[in-house]
Amino acid sequence: AKAASKIYNVRLTWQGSPSIDVAPEVATLQAVELRNPAGIILAPFSPTVFIAPVKALMAKGVPVVTVDGSLAQKVELQNVRTNNTAAGALAAQYLANKLKGKGTVGVVDSTPSIPVDVDRVNGFRNEMKAKYPHITVLGTQYAESDAGKAATITSALLEAHPNLSGLYVSDAGDAQGAAAAVVAAGDLGKVPIVGYDATPVEVTDLEDGVFTALIAQEPYQEGYQAVSVLARYIRHQITKAQIPYLYGTGAVVVTKGNLKNPAMKKVLYTTTCS
Repeated sequence: AKAASKIYNVRLTWQGSPSIDVAPEVATLQAVELRNPAGIILAPFSPTVFIAPVKALMAKGVPVVTVDGSLAQKVELQNVRTNNTAAGALAAQYLANKLKGKGTVGVVDSTPSIPVDVDRVNGFRNEMKAKYPHITVLGTQYAESDAGKAATITSALLEAHPNLSGLYVSDAGDAQGAAAAVVAAGDLGKVPIVGYDATPVEVTDLEDGVFTALIAQEPYQEGYQAVSVLARYIRHQITKAQIPYLYGTGAVVVTKGNLKNPAMKKVLYTTTCS
């Protein structure tokens, strides 16, 4: 977003809430609106709560582009996000190849109430069902992006299924907890873990052999596209009719082997905006 703001000569400010709870983000959006911005980029924590405020902003001439998540109704100017179903399928393909097409796999997810999480799991499950009939995928366990809960759930999975062949964890917080449980059980290297996202902690664990692979989104592209489309729309360089509602970004498999590839730099997440 910062790179695009320089190219398109716009003043970019960034506000965030301290948690993934909806109420603080609603308050943050309201505070941003009071500053009368020309446009807003929103990463919505709820597919429903933000429909009304986004509709109101659009109606009064403040275009909104949503990123990373999505809304249950297409009320914003554009939605920029990963095709999470395809990314889940990518995770399935990698793990299935690692397991040579057979075994038992556990799935740990954040919550069944957020569409992007549902897509990540469905993409994984559907790909396994369609192409890898000799791999059994256990029921999804939900840890609410809580590393402690994810560790407890994973420990229980390992105990209940001593022959667990692999693990897919569909968000960063839960991936870290699940990885910690595998290490604590002495199964490091025995149970391949494919995590979602590529946070600094996850990347370090990948280098240390805790994760076998990470499914990284394209956060750089999300920010760049959001600023680009807003700047051009506000300046009447493009019309709403020329803007596709969904702008899908890709996902890639990051492994210890390709981690240092220069092309991977923009898919690895950072802790600060610089």
